[in-house]
Amino acid sequence: MRRLGPDSVKTVKAQCNLAEVLFAQGRYKEAQHFYREVFYKREGLLGRTDPETLQSKHDFAATHNDHEKAVELLHEVYM
Repeated sequence: MRRLGPDSVKTVKAQCNLAEVLFAQGRYKEAQHFYREVFYKREGLLGRTDPETLQSKHDFAATHNDHEKAVELLHEVYM
């Protein structure tokens, strides 16, 4: 049996799935933690312009209480 490391694409996908469940449950602060981690890991693994990285940045922005920071992150994704 092969073990996956913390930076494996499959491990990062599992973290993203966990973040989505937490977000759906209204546990935004916990979801934000995982979305942030997923975004930075995908950026390193896949590159800044990869669609999955950009989706992660969007998801991370959606959890922000700071409206200006959320807008800044979304602007980077869509502009």
